[in-house]
Amino acid sequence: MAQGEEEDQNVQSQSSSQKLLKARQLLIEGTDCLHSNQNQLAKSKLSSACAIAPDLPQAHHQLGIALAKLGENDEAANEFLQATKLDPNLAASWLNLAAVYQSTGKIDQAKNTYQEFINRFPQDKDVVKIKSLIAVLDKADMSTGNVQAVDSVSKVNDDYYNKIVEKGLWLWPKDKLPLTVYIDPPNATNGALPQYINILKDAFSDWAAASKGMISLDFVKEASKASVVCSWSKDLSKFKNSNEAANTRIYGYKTSLDKGEMDILTVSVQNNKPISDNPLRATCLHEVGHILGLTGHSTNPNDVMYISATLKDSWVDLSDRDKNTLIHLYSSNEQ
Repeated sequence: MAQGEEEDQNVQSQSSSQKLLKARQLLIEGTDCLHSNQNQLAKSKLSSACAIAPDLPQAHHQLGIALAKLGENDEAANEFLQATKLDPNLAASWLNLAAVYQSTGKIDQAKNTYQEFINRFPQDKDVVKIKSLIAVLDKADMSTGNVQAVDSVSKVNDDYYNKIVEKGLWLWPKDKLPLTVYIDPPNATNGALPQYINILKDAFSDWAAASKGMISLDFVKEASKASVVCSWSKDLSKFKNSNEAANTRIYGYKTSLDKGEMDILTVSVQNNKPISDNPLRATCLHEVGHILGLTGHSTNPNDVMYISATLKDSWVDLSDRDKNTLIHLYSSNEQ
């Protein structure tokens, strides 16, 4: 080889190494931005990393997370797919891809991707949970889950009441109102931040306001005096699957509820950091809906009571369908 050709190859090699180092540095910076919930900045840095080193699977994976948190679900799915192509052993990319499909109503694609995860990682600690999740999705009839525009005349009757009473009619009777609610205080053991208390209280209050006076609340300071006890936990092993952010249990007789328990996850399954306010708000609204008797799920991704949580990190409010369903349910409590 001529000396000139050898020198050119050395320059190219150095240039490639420098590019990879730059991409890895952007990956680190972008990941740090994700951890601090600077999602738009994370997207910018991680996009640059992927442009500089398109064969870096972890950069595509982290970019997928940033895009999902920004609500850019199709783009997020493409990045997770690219990560799995570059590194089929990147288990987290398969799970995140399935979660994006699930949260956007693409249930068949979600189930297929979860099954692919099981096939590839049969010894993974999440396999049992994922199998359970697939079983839940198998039972969910998503055929009516298409999002449609509804005119103002029919909107008042637009709800998913039939879905939430499939396993029976449950609601709090008048003699149990106001509903007494106890919320565990934050501490180092449960991982809750001080603002989580108000986020959960606001979720209860928003549902109560939506009931148009049919549900009233009383927040109490002792668990022994409460009908509903809410706890926090940072122990991921307590939750049913990797897409689960809370566990809720309700107890009653015939149609009348008597007691409710709620455990809410305080750390992100992505990075084990404290949950940011927006995703916690979405989780709280969803779980309070269950506590109030909405035991089933909506098939519309725009509803708080949709079968899956979204990865999007943005403020969530009750939809008109959520409100209408609650009113429909508690109208049966009017004697």
